[in-house]
Amino acid sequence: MALFKSKAEPAVTSSGACFGSQTRFEGEVISRSDLEIAGDIKGDIKTEGRVTLDAPGRIEGCIECAQYRHAGQAKGILRTTALAAFLPGSTWEGELYPGRLDISPGAVVQGKIVPGRV
Repeated sequence: MALFKSKAEPAVTSSGACFGSQTRFEGEVISRSDLEIAGDIKGDIKTEGRVTLDAPGRIEGCIECAQYRHAGQAKGILRTTALAAFLPGSTWEGELYPGRLDISPGAVVQGKIVPGRV
């Protein structure tokens, strides 16, 4: 399954995808299901499912999803319709527009937070 395309053509998936720790991707990712990220992504991510960012993963861009679980490092804008959870040791810099928000002790979140709006 080809997930890597040019910026003019976003990567589209309907069965979920995993970006491993040795993966670097630049561009737009569009999915109808869950995404697991442990690598580096620079670009926008949009899915109807859940995005999981595991350490040592990094994201720089706009993320739109139903749920978000954050254990890595990210910078950008996050919009969720449900829960956005930030785990111990994770860092976030930017804007958050979560349906619900859970920031665990030890997580670092810097920027603008507007809960309950998407």
